[in-house]
Amino acid sequence: MSLFFEELPALIHCSLKPANLRGKMGPSCIDSRILKKGEVFWALKDEADGHDFVADAFRKGAQAAVVSRNWLKKAPPIQKAAYIAVSDPLKALHNLAKSHRRRFHIPVIAITGSNGKTATKELLATALSLRYNLLKSQGNYNNHIGLPLTLLQLHPDIEMVLLEMGANQPGDVAKLCGIANPNYGLVINVGPAHLEGLGSLEGVASEKSSLFNSLPSTGTAFINCDDAKVCAMDSTATSMVCYGFDAERAGEECDRMVCAEMLEPADDNRARFRIRDTVFTLSWSGLHQASNALAAITVADRFGVPMDEMAEAFASLPPLEGRLQTEEIAGVTIINDAYNANLGSTKSALEFLQALKTSGKKFVVIGDHLELGTASDEQHCQIGHLLADSDIDGAFLVGQKIQSISRLVPELVLFYVANEPYDSLVKEILATIQNGDVIMFKASRGMQLERVMDSLKFKLTEKGV
Repeated sequence: MSLFFEELPALIHCSLKPANLRGKMGPSCIDSRILKKGEVFWALKDEADGHDFVADAFRKGAQAAVVSRNWLKKAPPIQKAAYIAVSDPLKALHNLAKSHRRRFHIPVIAITGSNGKTATKELLATALSLRYNLLKSQGNYNNHIGLPLTLLQLHPDIEMVLLEMGANQPGDVAKLCGIANPNYGLVINVGPAHLEGLGSLEGVASEKSSLFNSLPSTGTAFINCDDAKVCAMDSTATSMVCYGFDAERAGEECDRMVCAEMLEPADDNRARFRIRDTVFTLSWSGLHQASNALAAITVADRFGVPMDEMAEAFASLPPLEGRLQTEEIAGVTIINDAYNANLGSTKSALEFLQALKTSGKKFVVIGDHLELGTASDEQHCQIGHLLADSDIDGAFLVGQKIQSISRLVPELVLFYVANEPYDSLVKEILATIQNGDVIMFKASRGMQLERVMDSLKFKLTEKGV
């Protein structure tokens, strides 16, 4: 069930140039910098206008380009170029992915939530891949561009699809569900994330519940009974599978309950828990990963993946980039948890740091938490209270919004920088940390703290401490 150029006009209302364009479509690409020969370039408007890079795409060997009709009317000629002309390339991408997905009668599982979506997706992908040929969202392909691009990779050998769904505006999840048509849905939690667009915790819950309300009656909703807001959600699916660390919280409407018992953590604060007769010890650091793993196990169990095989696989997973990723350089332990941030994930990160055993001191570089809207001041204030209640020895603050913390815990704040460049911050960190110390980085992805970490690692390697 591959896509062919000649069938596109019936699927996305397009015109082909040349009109006799025929044959199998190559893979899709939206970035001319990484385009490979034989791929189809989609000229989307995001941070930049993809139409500005159509010529580059053809120079690199693009098979064809999906472009706006209005642009094509004025475009300079490119020798041997092939075009798929549409009114709006993004809408065409959505429509084509939607049509292509409906050719496949296979399980499509969608995951959403405020914290831990990617971690849960990777855990579940690991489990399902033990038994099925799986197509999953790559990286952070969880939005209106990444999700349809994932669906266009569907081919007859795929037995199951696993999609991550993000949201920062009302209606985002419903729109993604309209494209993907999932028949299995997992909402892992509801927390104060993307409040700038979603308004309030109730707005977040309403947005996440769109996944359950988009499922067919024959579908299945997976319910986190440890989260009251998830537990209260309705679903159009008649089948509901519950999970949690407290069996008494399961609702009467649940068809089955997967219940886990927490055990003493392993070294490096790695979660251990028992389900039935199987003990799981996660390779990832952080006790909060237990909930993510339990969610993944519950879904995979529904599809017949053996518990003992999942336990073995979860015990040897490689680190997840930017999520409590730990590295020791010149006697200093650097913890990268700066992939993203909200109050819930910051609380989990600080709990991990507090539980960590070290011969030296504990420091945190904490940056702005973005997309919090009118709740920003309150949320950053709560971060300050979390720091005050922790046992860390000092904090370095980065950003405009985070500065308010210095008024709450002035005794902990060692340095503050509002904007890039971060050279002064790196210099101050190097002057402070000593052999045996631990320093953790936590901020929203937009703060780009990886630049600070990269510079710090380079200087530690070069000079030592």
